[in-house]
Amino acid sequence: MWKVTGALKALKRPTPPQGKSQTLPPTPASSSWRNRYGSRLLMAAPLLPGMAGAAGASAGAGSAGSMAGAAASDGFLSGLLGNPLFSAGFGLLGVGTALAVARSGMRQLIMYARKSILISVEIPSRDKSFGWFMEWASMKEGKNVQHVSVETNFTQFENGEIKTRTQLIPSTGKHWIEYKGRYIQVERTREKNVVDMTSGSLWETITLTTVGRDRAIFEELLEESRVYCMRKEEGTTVIYTSGGGDWRRFGFPRKKRPIHSVILTNGQSERIQKDAVEFLQSAQWYIDRGIPYRRGYLLYGPPGTGKSSYIMALAGSLNLNICIISLQSKGINDDTLNHLLNIAPQRSILLLEDIDVAMQRGMSGVTLSGLLNALDGVAATEGGGRLVFMTTNHIDKLPPVLIRPGRVDVRECLDLATPEMVRFMFEKFYPGEGKGPWGDKFVDSLEGTKPSMAQLQGYMMQYKEDPKLAVESVEILRQTIRGQTSTGQGTVAGVHEASVLRDA
Repeated sequence: MWKVTGALKALKRPTPPQGKSQTLPPTPASSSWRNRYGSRLLMAAPLLPGMAGAAGASAGAGSAGSMAGAAASDGFLSGLLGNPLFSAGFGLLGVGTALAVARSGMRQLIMYARKSILISVEIPSRDKSFGWFMEWASMKEGKNVQHVSVETNFTQFENGEIKTRTQLIPSTGKHWIEYKGRYIQVERTREKNVVDMTSGSLWETITLTTVGRDRAIFEELLEESRVYCMRKEEGTTVIYTSGGGDWRRFGFPRKKRPIHSVILTNGQSERIQKDAVEFLQSAQWYIDRGIPYRRGYLLYGPPGTGKSSYIMALAGSLNLNICIISLQSKGINDDTLNHLLNIAPQRSILLLEDIDVAMQRGMSGVTLSGLLNALDGVAATEGGGRLVFMTTNHIDKLPPVLIRPGRVDVRECLDLATPEMVRFMFEKFYPGEGKGPWGDKFVDSLEGTKPSMAQLQGYMMQYKEDPKLAVESVEILRQTIRGQTSTGQGTVAGVHEASVLRDA
């Protein structure tokens, strides 16, 4: 349209008189531009309705056509430059281009600056450092965080008392903390559609960012948070359970149970404890001889004899945690078991309770060959020192290949109570009375019976403040023992053998 408009303007100019020449004003266009585009503009003019005659007349005269072409080119540029809409549009185009270039340059500058002067570390919620940092941040820097979330913790004591503690932790979003004179940005994000299969909660991430090039600041911060949390767990035993192909804590750390609180036959507890201590101190001996650094224990005997309770107490005395593997859990198979043993937390006891029940046909997704490979295969060889405990009420139901030497190194039978164990239990409940007349009478009254330690404890809990009444009512215990012995049960007054989870 602009080319046609320029041609029309040229046609509207007055024609100079014949015989006289007229000098055209100079134009900014060069002669080459006029020669190239001027004739094209005139050729486009006849396309307009009603202008065919005028265009033909202009094209008929050679000198007049050249002058008209020059005038057309001059008018075209003048029209563009004088059009306010074109000038404004061209200006906006220039401004937009400049802004786009500036934005791109700024983005590149920011990216370069982040790579050059900023360092960051990402902590996923699945990593142990996530919980350590959140605990540390809530206690050390919690007062400086304005936007927080509530986390309620429950602690159950040995006397049954439950104590709750409300803790304020940094919420999702960005926060700032000061650590050793440096400001660190803490950004906590939570995915809406991604769930952590280990805990069942939404997937979260913490990103720490600060100015500098030295990553040591992050290493120091994470180490401080780890030490802070570990100190809070001193004197406790942490229990892990398997779930989702990973290990997760079961509740909160438990206070260590004194090993003397579990009553076994004379010298039995000391024998097991000594063997475990020697094993944990013999890592180099196993390495030099190419022997898998693991030790297998089998505790067997009637229900209620303290197998699970003793393992809990032993873990406390050795400063170890406990990893409980339930072979009857849904979703566990040979591959899952092998994976769990390979990633088990260091310095922990692996516990397989009631292994005879789990090995029954159809009761577990784990095969016998899968269990054997997991116990003495590559995972156990490369996974560091392992104490593996198995418990059973019926050793005769276990496959011989499972409990052969090399897989089970120590076998201990935790049997029903002997007279010495009965006296020890009486002394435990009534200090100073075990070797007195009341203790003698209580032991004599149970002569000929075979109570379990769980039965004795359940009975004495009813008379924990009155040793005389406990002795006078002992016939109730005798009848209960006879009745449960005839039916093959190992409980008294609804008291079952305490598992590790309940003993905790």
